[in-house]
Amino acid sequence: MPTISAEKSKIHHNNMVSYITDFVQCGDALKLSVSNGNVKMGAVPSISLPAVITCRPGAACASKCYALRMELRRASVAKAYARSLALWATDPAAFERQAISAAYMQRFFRWHVSGDIVSRAYLDMMIRVAETCTKTEFLCFTKRYELINSYLAEGRTLPENLHVIFSAWPGEDLPNPHRLPVAAMVPKGSDPDPDWQQCGGNCTNCACRGCGCWALQAGQTICFAEH
Repeated sequence: MPTISAEKSKIHHNNMVSYITDFVQCGDALKLSVSNGNVKMGAVPSISLPAVITCRPGAACASKCYALRMELRRASVAKAYARSLALWATDPAAFERQAISAAYMQRFFRWHVSGDIVSRAYLDMMIRVAETCTKTEFLCFTKRYELINSYLAEGRTLPENLHVIFSAWPGEDLPNPHRLPVAAMVPKGSDPDPDWQQCGGNCTNCACRGCGCWALQAGQTICFAEH
């Protein structure tokens, strides 16, 4: 996967700041952007936020981020994600209501095809959504390890229908004292650990079969090839 240049990363950042500012200042009621799925995910709906600017600062994956590439290519996608972040920033209660409305009748739902958990308040919101939508299975990959670890260190537990998976990147530390499931990227030309599960390539298929990421247990790892 080619590296995204610093110039393009700066363009993406400036575009996102501009979009978010425009949405915040427009004064109109903002609508949460909900995707109905894509080729890899199948028919699993999702809520996303802007790539990189909502992610852990300094994450090594930023220079090869597929979501950032998509946001650079398609302004409509970038603006949709920016609108969702602006909604969270200006009216988190409305964000939560709309997230519940989007997920309530779904069997499966995904947080953050792009972006990540922005704060502890946002994590608390995700947990309340899962506790409200008890018949929906939620999946979230994250590199915001500190937010999850801090929450669990308080003696709290995540809802059973909120499947949080720590996303690992080669060469980066992964503090995981609570042994959450891990998703590891395998670089081109490298071989995965033989004990790791392999990504099945379609979220809907795995969800319906009760396998893959949706069924990972504590201490288990699933891997996907660099793309």
